[in-house]
Amino acid sequence: VLAVSAAAQQPAAQRGQQAVTEEGNRITESDQSAFLNWIKSEGIPITTGYVIDDVTKVKLGPWQRLGVQGATIYLNGDGGQMAGFIAEIAPGQTTKAEQHIYEEHIYVVSGSGETRVWQNGGPKVTAKWKRGTLFSIPLNTWHEHINTGTEPVRLIGLSDSPLIIDLFRNLDFIFDNSFQFMERFSGQADFFSGIPEKTVPPTHHRHSYSITNLVPDVYAAKLYPAGHGVIGAGVGTVDHHFEMSNDTLDAHVEEWQPGVYERGHRHGAGDNVLIIKGKGYSLMWPATAGTRPFENGHADQVIRVDWHEMTLFVPPLGWYHQHFNTSTTG
Repeated sequence: VLAVSAAAQQPAAQRGQQAVTEEGNRITESDQSAFLNWIKSEGIPITTGYVIDDVTKVKLGPWQRLGVQGATIYLNGDGGQMAGFIAEIAPGQTTKAEQHIYEEHIYVVSGSGETRVWQNGGPKVTAKWKRGTLFSIPLNTWHEHINTGTEPVRLIGLSDSPLIIDLFRNLDFIFDNSFQFMERFSGQADFFSGIPEKTVPPTHHRHSYSITNLVPDVYAAKLYPAGHGVIGAGVGTVDHHFEMSNDTLDAHVEEWQPGVYERGHRHGAGDNVLIIKGKGYSLMWPATAGTRPFENGHADQVIRVDWHEMTLFVPPLGWYHQHFNTSTTG
């Protein structure tokens, strides 16, 4: 499973069990939301709800700003903090160049190609990618995506665009801002080398993480025992977090062992979970239903998400959720 969120999430027990509000609702669901008004003006399909069964089958439409086919993903659990964008690029096609003041991580669902990134007046630096590559766009840099292969490319970008657009409410500031964050990216030729600057193994309740800007193949990423719930050999979860482009987003790859479930937990909004292999299901329910909703007579509040490769879902803000692997492999 690949997950991208607005920040590293801490279990409620580690935060003093403070109250969580706005459970299960988009914080900016008003018609006056700057983000919703903007994304409607983009003219591409918008997918909402709790889950997308298969991101490879999401309906697309002409995306004039990038010059390709595209769609927006804004699920209930995104909580006004995160949103997803899908772009499909034909063989030999290049997207229109863009820059933006929100942060973004991109996962390659299919195809192969490269992304060129640059500051105004600076050299273009290339990130080469294929199916399974994860990389990040440095804040407010110009960038364009190129399909160098023979089959259509489908990219899914996860960003904090709702949070940033609703905060500033000025599209010129978001998309036409000349400020250069040189401390994040200054045209380094090896920026997308795929070699981590540092990898830190897990200790106690802290997860393993690497500082990098590109993961060449998430399927081949080395995973470590997770910092939670390791009960015995062969039954714990393993994962690896990635800090990318010196941004505030958190991405991690996690694997659950066959026939094992991850204990119920809850955290903030916007944790987009993309299943990259295997099959199983997840249960999600509001914290007001308690830690044992079936036992407490709140079974009607539990939502079951059956998943397989390329299913995407987002647990709503503060909702408990747990994942069950019914596959014969991790």
